[in-house]
Amino acid sequence: APFPNGLPCATLDDAEAAAGSLRKAWNLDDLPIDSMTDLIEDKEGIVVELAGSEDAVDGLAGIANERHPVVVVDPTVADDRKRFTLAHELGHLLMVNTAGKSTTDVERLANRFASAFLVPKEIAVKELGAKRTRLSFEELKLLKMKHGLSMQAWIFRARDCGIIDDQHFRFLFDQMSRLGMRRTEPVEYKGRECPQRFRQMV
Repeated sequence: APFPNGLPCATLDDAEAAAGSLRKAWNLDDLPIDSMTDLIEDKEGIVVELAGSEDAVDGLAGIANERHPVVVVDPTVADDRKRFTLAHELGHLLMVNTAGKSTTDVERLANRFASAFLVPKEIAVKELGAKRTRLSFEELKLLKMKHGLSMQAWIFRARDCGIIDDQHFRFLFDQMSRLGMRRTEPVEYKGRECPQRFRQMV
């Protein structure tokens, strides 16, 4: 099975390392991932689209019949959010050693896994540089369109990789809130996040 055994994820550094291990196991290069959906399906995972109710979450994951990794995702969300959700749920499928951790901590680990899987630290440093005093929204727009990771997730990634400090991290989010960009970002990423495998098999 292309899905590796569970990867230990007790800390954020573990989640970062687990994402790198999976990229290596799946022979992914440093180029952006064209489609998270295609990738999961190519590795014999099952992606199911299920439009939710107002109480639903963006996605969930589990193992069907003790054999088949399944990720459920809401098709109505934006493609960059859908990609992050798919990577986040992939993290849940692979992470072990999380017993005893709070739901918030486990979600934080899955978020770190997702961002590190979509944009490994080496790529973030290559795109932004090892250390920056400020980031512009224009470059964050370009990076969103290139990697399919939201502007807000890029700000988190820059902070997590030590490229920007906490002060500039907070400043960027304050600016986004003031400009109304937190709810709707100024550019929309259009990807290819639609399950095809079942249709192809039929």
